[in-house]
Amino acid sequence: MFKNCKYYLSILLATSLFSQIEYNEIKLTPEDSVFGQMYGNEISTNGQDVAITKAGAIEIYSFSENAWNFSNEIDIENTTFGFGINTQFQGNRLFVSARSEQEGRVHIYTKVDNIWIEEAVLIPGEEDTVDFGSKIYFNDDYGLIRAKAVNSEGDPYGVVYIYEKTYGTWQYIERIAGQDLGFGSSLYLWGGEAFIGDISYDDPYEDTGVVHVYTRLGGTWTFFNYIESQNPAENGFFGRKIHRQLNYLFISWGIGSDNELYGGNVSIFRWINGQLYYMTDITSEDNEISDKFGTDLAGNGSTLVVGAVQNRDGGAGSGSAYIFKLEQIDDQYEWIEYKKIISSDLNYFDSFGLSVAMIEDFAFIGAPTKDNFTGAVYIYDPHDNSLHSNFAGDIRNGNAPVTVQFTSVPQGNPTAYEWDFNSDGFVDSTEPNPQFTYQIDGTYSVTLTVYDESGSDTEVKTEYIQVVSNILFGDVNQSGNLDVGDLVLFVAFVLGDAEPTEEQFLAGDVNYSGQIDIIDIVMVIHEILGD
Repeated sequence: MFKNCKYYLSILLATSLFSQIEYNEIKLTPEDSVFGQMYGNEISTNGQDVAITKAGAIEIYSFSENAWNFSNEIDIENTTFGFGINTQFQGNRLFVSARSEQEGRVHIYTKVDNIWIEEAVLIPGEEDTVDFGSKIYFNDDYGLIRAKAVNSEGDPYGVVYIYEKTYGTWQYIERIAGQDLGFGSSLYLWGGEAFIGDISYDDPYEDTGVVHVYTRLGGTWTFFNYIESQNPAENGFFGRKIHRQLNYLFISWGIGSDNELYGGNVSIFRWINGQLYYMTDITSEDNEISDKFGTDLAGNGSTLVVGAVQNRDGGAGSGSAYIFKLEQIDDQYEWIEYKKIISSDLNYFDSFGLSVAMIEDFAFIGAPTKDNFTGAVYIYDPHDNSLHSNFAGDIRNGNAPVTVQFTSVPQGNPTAYEWDFNSDGFVDSTEPNPQFTYQIDGTYSVTLTVYDESGSDTEVKTEYIQVVSNILFGDVNQSGNLDVGDLVLFVAFVLGDAEPTEEQFLAGDVNYSGQIDIIDIVMVIHEILGD
């Protein structure tokens, strides 16, 4: 089903618009900005179109006349939350998974006169299959679709369906079965080779992870080789994401569900004379435990974008992204961190960096849980590294005294920093990443000015820190403790079944967002559980 465009969004080229705004950032939000949209959960692009997933639908933006314009919204009858959980462009075709539609479906759309028309629907042929479309990857000739199957003992395991394009239609060829549920956790195709990630592979340690390589020989797909981590570890989850760029293959690891030991890494391999060789591992310069560096990967040419969805600069789960550049150092080429990106309005549990996509002049970064799970997508110029001030604090409110860890995330290469933690005109710190303790109740604006040889730039975040006394944040039932009763009342506030008093609102706005929302509930649950 296609919905008529009800609004028009025009984003000028980076060379024009980015030079006119104070910060090199554009924020997109869904037309129906309501709870649970999770806009930006998935982003894909073919250079001329961008598909942004939200709950049960996909918004399409097309590039024409030097602008990004909202084009279509795609959904299906009886749409499910799983529609669009994976998307991929292949030229003027868009592949969309709907893993929760019965046993799963993959819808194929073709662009005709700027309208996306459904061309075909792929469905699994076996009765034991569910979650068909949980991962997908297509090239011009072949397609891979991941699903789950159940053995005779009731144990689930991963399977990958292989399709071949024959006379313009996609035909099912065969199914490859894995030994565990992690088989198919990531997919990639290059010519007649299929790369299948398996984060649950148990050799040499539990959940070390591996990438299986299959090749097409004599009309059938045959196992060829493994790509293994050069630093195997228990719970390494090697193979979480696979991405190819130029003659490099990127594989992320260390970012699975149990990641207490790893902030995330990306292993880089390179094809030389037809052979694949391990080159190095990269991670962020400020990598910390549970950052999940490598959550998503995208790039264009010599520029790579890496998501780190659990970076904590703006509080738990706020997220970040990193730009890497391929640079020649002496007689070798290396992928070097170019800059770190956080949104200008970063907050707790935004999930900034969960999805990333890139074309030559634009990097798209999703934050699907921002603003009560409404979601947002931010657009940046990945090549611009002119001076710009930006920062985040890991705590936004609390009872006095409140100690906040501030992290500067400037663009460019500043040589000096000046912090004013209460915007009173006096410099409180000249450190890049200082701590400051607020002793007195109040609402504080924070200012950071950064300097380099070209000049300076200042960022002011108004009413950024709130300090109060004698309030237990999250205690909306005012019992003196955080308990199930608070959660029940939180749900009533979020659903609109009850109206908070002034005192309840102050205690309930845990993330200092100006409203009581699902993020506040998540934060209270974390506090109750002692996480």
